[in-house]
Amino acid sequence: MKSALTTRRRLWPGIGQALGLPARIAVLLACGNAICGHFAMAAVASVIGADGRDVASSIAFTAVLLGLSLILLRALPLA
Repeated sequence: MKSALTTRRRLWPGIGQALGLPARIAVLLACGNAICGHFAMAAVASVIGADGRDVASSIAFTAVLLGLSLILLRALPLA
């Protein structure tokens, strides 16, 4: 668990930078995807000084990624 958390926390800022996202949103995405989702984003937001717009953007981005992953996984053939 700890290694997965550390890996995601290190990967997302780079992914966020590659996508042109602000640093605060990249950190929120890292924590949200590594820990438990939207609740983690809300908790971390106060620590890093993110505003409501940053939190809303990161939650929406995560929801879109989840939707895309569900569509893509559904398209995979069953073994």
